Amino acid sequence: MLGKLIILMIAGLVLFGLLHKAASRLGLIKPRPAPPKTGRQIDIGGFRLSKFNIAMLCLVGLYLVWGVTQLLR
Repeated sequence: MLGKLIILMIAGLVLFGLLHKAASRLGLIKPRPAPPKTGRQIDIGGFRLSKFNIAMLCLVGLYLVWGVTQLLR
């Protein structure tokens, strides 16, 4: 049950991200101008972690931990 909930949360987050990107491309919402670099984003070798990336990494990590606990139970 928990695995299904995690997968649904991942799918919902991906769907929200795609809809937001499509809406900004269609001109339904104003895209924010690129802010100057701040200390809130982590840069590792040219890869920038945004809030969306961090949320997806956390959900996928939670799903993997849940899966391992199910295998070892």
